Amino acid sequence: MLHRFPRRTVAVAAAVVAALTVSTPAMAAGRRPKPQKFTVQGLVVASTPKTLRVLTRQLKVGKASLPANTVVTVKRPAGKGKSSASLVGYTVTISGSAAKSGKSLTLVASSEVAQPQPAEVFLGVVSGVTATGLTLDETSAAGGEDFGDDQNTLTVDTSAATVAVDGAAGTVAEDEFVIVLGERDGTNVVAATVDAYTTPPIAEAGDISDISGSVVTLGNEWGDGGDDGNNGNVGNGDEGNGGGHDGDRGNDGRGNGNEGNGNEGNGSRHNGNRHGGNTTAADEPDPTATDPTDGTDPSDGTDPSDGSDPGTDQPTTVDLTSVPIVLNGRSTVDVSTLTTGERIVVLGETDATTDAFTPQIAFAFNGEDRRPATHRHHHGD
Repeated sequence: MLHRFPRRTVAVAAAVVAALTVSTPAMAAGRRPKPQKFTVQGLVVASTPKTLRVLTRQLKVGKASLPANTVVTVKRPAGKGKSSASLVGYTVTISGSAAKSGKSLTLVASSEVAQPQPAEVFLGVVSGVTATGLTLDETSAAGGEDFGDDQNTLTVDTSAATVAVDGAAGTVAEDEFVIVLGERDGTNVVAATVDAYTTPPIAEAGDISDISGSVVTLGNEWGDGGDDGNNGNVGNGDEGNGGGHDGDRGNDGRGNGNEGNGNEGNGSRHNGNRHGGNTTAADEPDPTATDPTDGTDPSDGTDPSDGSDPGTDQPTTVDLTSVPIVLNGRSTVDVSTLTTGERIVVLGETDATTDAFTPQIAFAFNGEDRRPATHRHHHGD
């Protein structure tokens, strides 16, 4: 199913900050405070043998629970930094002692447990920008356990990411559509790459049901049938986010209202000419009103039972010749590496005259490699 992404403006306060301070009665009195126990859980956004910078999901110092979505620096336990392997994209649970020195809080870990997170791709619109990242009004996600519509506001750390705007190195701005490749912990994301577009691209996404040469056929497409994330009742929902098949309206699409069964559900062409398109009784001749021998016999190809019912969506096919395909967020492959059953998201553009879809980049996931993204894939790295 093809998705066209809307441009939206949502006022969301920036959640990522670069420092943290904690006050206690002993500090206020000017006495040297006793170290307190701390526990932090979150996503690693920077890693060295001696320190980790963590985008927090939970942080407790003493009995106080401190704000989440905050970046803190933690000194690692002795021996943990002997390996040169980076922990960026890992979730960690760290505990140790916290001490105030001047205006800074020093966190010294005695225990560190790290867990790799699978690479994912997140699609949405930027609603806020900070010095170290952005706030993303997420539309869809793929990878890990996610695939399809997933409405969230995400805090994205871009401090170590490769960032491009319309294909060239640049700075992301509010209201731009972005594709973020990275790792997720709740509503926090650390980005490996960020691709921003001043004109939102088109997305085709689904499970690969067939491969013929360089052409892949998609099944179980985003928005096909039933609930999909927060997609509402796609297919028959009243106002699902990304519906518009038979719904009353669909989000940014037209459902079964005044325009005949969703010509543009979610701004896409899924029920348009490219995917078979639904028609109304007024659009096609009534087989009961014509002589069965005159060429409009229901058995001549217009019979709903013969597989060519004009009201049935046809499978989406995409030609991936020379299209870079990022597999599991780590390596760029060609279509010969793909297999059926893998999930794929293809981004591209549509010709306004011919309605032909031209793919530009694809992200595929097979669930076998659940490590963080490391390969800087399509900026010449």
